[in-house]
Parts: sequence; structure tokens; C-alpha cells
Amino acid sequence: MRYAFLFSCMFLLVVSVFAQDNRTSSPQSSTAGATEIVLRCRPSLPVSDHALVVIDGKISSSDMKDVDVNAIASIAILKGDTAIALYGSRGVNGVICIKMKVAAQIFQIRDGEDGSGLNDATLTFVDDKKDSIRLLADQTGSAQTDRLKPGTEYSVYITVVGHKEFTAKYKALRGATTTYRLARDVKENPEVIVVGYGTIICRYWRRDTIAMASNADLLFASTLTVPSTVKVFPNPTRRGGKITVELNAADNSPRQIRIFNLNGAMLSSQVYVPVKGLNQINVPVASHWAGGMYTVQVADQRGQILQHKLLVN
Repeated sequence: MRYAFLFSCMFLLVVSVFAQDNRTSSPQSSTAGATEIVLRCRPSLPVSDHALVVIDGKISSSDMKDVDVNAIASIAILKGDTAIALYGSRGVNGVICIKMKVAAQIFQIRDGEDGSGLNDATLTFVDDKKDSIRLLADQTGSAQTDRLKPGTEYSVYITVVGHKEFTAKYKALRGATTTYRLARDVKENPEVIVVGYGTIICRYWRRDTIAMASNADLLFASTLTVPSTVKVFPNPTRRGGKITVELNAADNSPRQIRIFNLNGAMLSSQVYVPVKGLNQINVPVASHWAGGMYTVQVADQRGQILQHKLLVN
């Protein structure tokens, strides 16, 4: 726009000189009646009485009193021809170039059901140029960075064990806090029932209805087999706590109590020697385990396995 203004001024000046040359070369011309041409040049845009304020490369409509001085990283002053060359007529009173500090942007990764923080969640930000920035959430499910450019739109990809992958669009804002809630990825496998057997004595009595006898005769004694069961509670449970494995044992042979994740990896194992009958065994749940479904197995020396599903929050 500044160059268009200079071009128009030069054009009018050339027209004026050409008109004067024609008058002097003509025999009928007279300087007494010469026409005076006055060039009045003014800016095409209104000029403020104050210096122009430019914040992070963008012209600001506010003055310095509206700028938070604690958030300023650096200030540069442009004057004279340098200011006019860069900003045209708007820079005649000088230019104040301000670069602001980049405030950290905070992200909270939460479970979609109970709102607890998801530790070790991975966040990947990809801009339109396919440049990526990757963050790892801490034990509380929080991650922060100052590497995201304010005003830039990113594609966000969040992954964590036991939850579905999350995708969203995020426009970076200086000092903003954003919360994402992830849905649990619960996989239901076909139920498999593995039973063990104990032995009980069952007595059956028959009353003689013809003689109306008051006594009864023992007819038979036999052995029946009933399945043993394993109960796990509380279910679901929280990380960092304990679960109780309730086992009805037919003998006192050692049992191995193991916990597996959905990938089949064994996370804990302990040997317990029960008493005959009902047993309650406390098993710790590690705090670093991810939320999701796990399998609790109780195995004896004969290879019989009892198992139960466990949901960890």
C-alpha cells in the first residue's frame, strides 16, 4: 500500500512538470496565467499518536497498558525509516515489538468412568506439516509442555493400556488446561469353568409309614463330589490395595496364586498352604498396574486350576 501511495505522488509530479514544459515551449503561453499544482500527500490509513504495538508478530489494537509485563519475554523498539519500511504509515511514530513468554499447556488424562488419573498415558500431537510432539503422563495422569505453538491446530492421539485409543483435534492456547476422558477397553472372553472336587458323606433316612414307627433306618451311605469354588473380592478393586481370594480347600496341599493380564503375562505369584475348608488369602494389587481386566488363578500340585476375572480401576 505504501508503494502505491508513492507511485501516485510521482505520477502527479510528472504530470505537473509535463504541463509546465508545454507552457514554456508554446509561443502563446504566458507565465502570468500559469496554473499552480499543489501536491498534498497524506497516509491512506489513519495514523495514531502512539507507537504501534506488535505482539508475537501480530499488530495489536491495544496499547502497552493492556500487556501483562510478567508475561513479556523481550521487547524491541523500531524507529524512523526501519519502522516505516516494515509497517508503512502505521510506523511513523515508532514500533514496539513484544515477544511473550510461552506458558506451559497442561493435559489431564482421566478414566471415563471414575475420573481417576491414567498414569503412563502417551499423548502424540501432529500438526498439518506432519511434525509430531510426544508426551508421557505422570503417575497422576498429567502431562505438560511449552512446545506447542499457540494458535496452531494439532491432531491428538492418546493411548494407555486397558483403554480405547482416543483421537481429537486441539488448538493450542497459551497456559490452557485440557482434560480428556478415555473409555475402558473391556474384552469379554468365553467363560471357562475349571472345577476341583471334594468328598462329603450323605446319609438318607426313610420313615416306615405302614407301622408308623417313630424310628428310622439308615439305608445307605455314599460319596458325592461337589465342585470347589474360588471367590475374589472386592471386585472391581483399586490399584495399590488388596484383594481377598476365598478358597474352599479339600486338603492342605500348597496352592499357587497367580495374576495375569489380558496379554497372558504373569504379574504376581505367591504360594499359600491352606487348611482344610474355607481359607481367605490377601493378595496385593500393585499401584503401577493399568486399569483393566485381569485373571486370578489358583493352581494346586495336581495341575487343577481355578480362576476368576478381576477388574482393576
